[in-house]
Amino acid sequence: MKEITNHDRISAHLFRYNYIRTDIEFDAPFEITQDGIAMSIGVSRGHSNIILKRMEENNEIIIGFSSIKDSHRSAKRKVYFLSEFGKSLFKARVKELKESGTDVEDLIKGIDRYRLEDIRRITGDRMDDLGCMAVLQVKVRREDVPLESPLVPIVRQNYAVMKDSIRNTLLSEASPDEIRRWHSKAADWCMDHGAGIEERLQHLVYSFRDREAVRIVRNQRYLLIDNPDQRLSDALGTLALRYGRPDIIDTAARISLEVGDLEMADRLSSKLLRIDPPKGRGLRCELYLKRSQAEEALTLARYHYNGDVDTGLILGMCLLETSHFEDAVECLERTKGRMISEGCIFRLDELLMYEAEAQICMKEYDSASILIDAAVSFTRSQRRRVSLLALKDRLNSEHGVLLEGIQV
Repeated sequence: MKEITNHDRISAHLFRYNYIRTDIEFDAPFEITQDGIAMSIGVSRGHSNIILKRMEENNEIIIGFSSIKDSHRSAKRKVYFLSEFGKSLFKARVKELKESGTDVEDLIKGIDRYRLEDIRRITGDRMDDLGCMAVLQVKVRREDVPLESPLVPIVRQNYAVMKDSIRNTLLSEASPDEIRRWHSKAADWCMDHGAGIEERLQHLVYSFRDREAVRIVRNQRYLLIDNPDQRLSDALGTLALRYGRPDIIDTAARISLEVGDLEMADRLSSKLLRIDPPKGRGLRCELYLKRSQAEEALTLARYHYNGDVDTGLILGMCLLETSHFEDAVECLERTKGRMISEGCIFRLDELLMYEAEAQICMKEYDSASILIDAAVSFTRSQRRRVSLLALKDRLNSEHGVLLEGIQV
């Protein structure tokens, strides 16, 4: 069994602060000064100085100069960091101690975990800036982050990157009011820096700025449905359940269906059934199809059908899934004509894809090919484009004819 040395303890202590930039010049924590290191591991200042000099000679540490947080002295002091070589040596040493049977629990306790109090103390009045960055899911240019912030140490291609350990601490330990404030700041940041509306919308929802969020959903409904992801589904589901308006619930439910979040789609369609039964039944049909309950979907779709575009598309989908291919084509053709005559082509690409699939099942390959090409020209959805590519491959495989490929 090997003994833990003071050298080991200093390495472990500095490892706890490896999230601080080595070029920090202001407000460094006292704990990474020579006095702070000595106090933290319980040795004299002179003893710590001997070990630090030895570590410096061995290239295990980097020495910088910074003012100290909450110090009455304005002069900069030496501050110490483990170098990459020092970190690798420390990790190897921990492994060696463990293999020898030494209990290293106290040595490594707290490594790579930062307390919220430490982050607050180090960040000071920049805490909200840091929180804003923690909730943002888009790239942030380094110049948009305060240079004095020591907790954003990584820069890749001029973008600032926050370590996951710091982000997780912030998001798991901050108060609800702080999280709400950070999301509000992030929503404004998105507006000022031209981030996508999907990103801004999510922050508006989580900062409870519902009126602004609803305005975006209503104005950009088609764009949101065409570009869904799980984060957007979560945010809009939260908004819809809280706000309770039929059009918002319908949009949120469609996005949940697109990303396969059937639990959220179930909750939203159930709520919509109580508020707007016709729209709720339509969503329920699509939910049944996603759950491979095609017969139940068809039964409800027949009852639901009233000759309009929405109910016609749903009935055509259900007929296709239950292998009523000729009826599906007839229904979808009728719905397509109505859609074009009304000048509303939302989901036309989807309708054309379903009709093409029915034509393939009927071995009408030329008609299917024309429909797929038309759907590609209409679609704005990358997901739909990928589905169309797969359908074209299926057509080529079944028909045995080389057709011009689709660019994705």
